[in-house]
Amino acid sequence: NGHYIWIKEDSSIIHGEDGTPLFWQGILLDITDQKQVEKNLQRRDAILKAVGYSAEQFLKSTDWEDCINPVLEQLGKATQVSRVYVFKKELSPDNKIIVSQLFEWWNHGIEPQINNEGLQNKDFAADGFSRWIELFNQGLSVYGSINNFPAKEKLFLEQQDILALICIPLQVEKNWWGFSGFDECAAEREWGEAEGDALKAAANTLSTAIEKKLSEE
Repeated sequence: NGHYIWIKEDSSIIHGEDGTPLFWQGILLDITDQKQVEKNLQRRDAILKAVGYSAEQFLKSTDWEDCINPVLEQLGKATQVSRVYVFKKELSPDNKIIVSQLFEWWNHGIEPQINNEGLQNKDFAADGFSRWIELFNQGLSVYGSINNFPAKEKLFLEQQDILALICIPLQVEKNWWGFSGFDECAAEREWGEAEGDALKAAANTLSTAIEKKLSEE
């Protein structure tokens, strides 16, 4: 179908009775799945190193916002994505969930969204993201190729050139304070279980830093 695959070749020379080489005989094995697992594990290890860096930075600083930008950069490079960002949730006077983007790191050649007015004071439910609210309320992530997302979500995300993403709720004081997200704009991408677990660890580190500041305040 036009996609590249990884193969492993095992072959040997078949000789005639007089020892003359006659032909090669062998087998090609498709090891694409194995290589993808290896790639996911490598990314997981890189993310966990970034998590260690994040924890160190947050411990050194009295305010997580002072060091969030280099932390997002480290996570972006570790995951090899297009963008990494943080959104904060607030409640309107009539108890509607409003989210706004606070911070963002973007890779070279990628259009940043930090100044996108459509990502500020966004009425999450009214704009078609009730599914996200339900998942975040359960502490679950939103992830996958946006081709598999509901039409209203897909239409909005396509405007930001997103092909795949993973968004993880930031749990603070037994509720989701906001969420961290990772966009892939270069190609469709599947998020492996190992990689997803490492990103949850990264989100937990940030959640702890946010909760620490709130407790001090």
